[in-house]
Amino acid sequence: MKKLCTLILMSFFATASLPVLAAEEGDDMGFWFEAGTASHKNASWFTGYYEKSLTNSIGVYVLADTESDGYREWYVGPKVKLAEWLEVGIGAGRESSRGGLSNSPRRNAFVSVNTDTVSAYATYENGASGSWHKAYAVYKATEAVSGGVMYETKFGIGPRVEYTIAKNVTVWGAVLRNRDTKETTSLLSVNFSF
Repeated sequence: MKKLCTLILMSFFATASLPVLAAEEGDDMGFWFEAGTASHKNASWFTGYYEKSLTNSIGVYVLADTESDGYREWYVGPKVKLAEWLEVGIGAGRESSRGGLSNSPRRNAFVSVNTDTVSAYATYENGASGSWHKAYAVYKATEAVSGGVMYETKFGIGPRVEYTIAKNVTVWGAVLRNRDTKETTSLLSVNFSF
């Protein structure tokens, strides 16, 4: 666990200057990363995402995720911009876990909404490890602060707050309550892109 947290922090600080460089150049390269931790069972994750536009409305994306419990997954698929503020995508890939799954098929679909004041995202996945989904919607109260609600299969539903440090660096936190298990989980994460 300590090794994973150290790796996440080192990755963040090693690439922290890259978003600033991309912002100065005014052109993102299509990379997005998220490193986070959850208070429930000391879980942590690191997600990498890459997207490439092929036309004004059609593109492709790749997502890879690794978690502290040994779970790993990746996807690749097409994405379509239906409007300036609305994007959808579908993907297929593989998943594996320590002592369990071995290179099993996994699928996902997502929808993303981004306006000047509202940001929302929902994804659904399924495969050998079962179905999983996550959704959030936040309202931009100021240039730096956004707040809203989040739902995640394992942890439940609750408030989410985001703070934008720079154009391409955002820290977010959420406190989610699982209605079935009655457990409350705090999530803390940093997103950066370039």
